Amino acid sequence: MHSVKIKFYRSLNGILGKLGASPPVDVVLSLASTFCNPILLFALDALCLNRAEIISLSQPYNSIYMKLFSTFNLSVISMCQFYCGHLPFEYIKDLRTLTFLDKLSTLEQSPASTLFKWFGKAEQDFFAVKI
Repeated sequence: MHSVKIKFYRSLNGILGKLGASPPVDVVLSLASTFCNPILLFALDALCLNRAEIISLSQPYNSIYMKLFSTFNLSVISMCQFYCGHLPFEYIKDLRTLTFLDKLSTLEQSPASTLFKWFGKAEQDFFAVKI
């Protein structure tokens, strides 16, 4: 997970370096969601993360808002995410996992689909209730 965070920060610093000292918030968030967030979210759909791992990965995601809005208060960051139209990291991860499991359940004649039907239905129900 550490190498993923390094790549995320490298990408984010590249964007912030090109935009200058006081970039427009909407531009930074749009570029970060296009170029940085996929680095952080790659292949997390298929993984079952514990709470500590989710918190560890949400730190880089929240760092964009910390930098743009000059705050470390998590409640302020969550409000900034809300009013900017972005979901918190945990919700994005859960939504992507649910989408992955829904697609997996509709596959026909696949070993992955068979394993899902045997063992994964409870996990899909868990995420469906959670969201």
